[in-house]
Amino acid sequence: TMVTLVVTNKLQKKRESLEYKRILFQNMIAFRGDLVAGSRPTGNFSVAINQVFIAYNDCPEVLAAFEAFRKLANKKGRTRQENDETISLLITLLKAMAKEINIDYSFCNDDLFTTPVIIAARSDTP
Repeated sequence: TMVTLVVTNKLQKKRESLEYKRILFQNMIAFRGDLVAGSRPTGNFSVAINQVFIAYNDCPEVLAAFEAFRKLANKKGRTRQENDETISLLITLLKAMAKEINIDYSFCNDDLFTTPVIIAARSDTP
């Protein structure tokens, strides 16, 4: 029936939106190594973060966190304190995104969001 089609269509759009949000969040977490001092940035984190306002446009908490982060992150000549605040705002943004897509991060501290797991090659390997 027509009602079934409308409901099915709405549910499909909601699923697709949630999947887009999950993929974006996954990419931001995967490429946070771009933010590590001394690393060679791939640019993938920048691509992902610039999609936040599109993917999470229906999420006021995420948009507010994104805007606060964006304003300070784009400031030229940030002080050390402002750099620390930028990281704090990024953590706030990532937590808001995680909350929106039902990702539980209560098992860890904030370095889950800021410190990528890097498996270095062992020096004793032939």
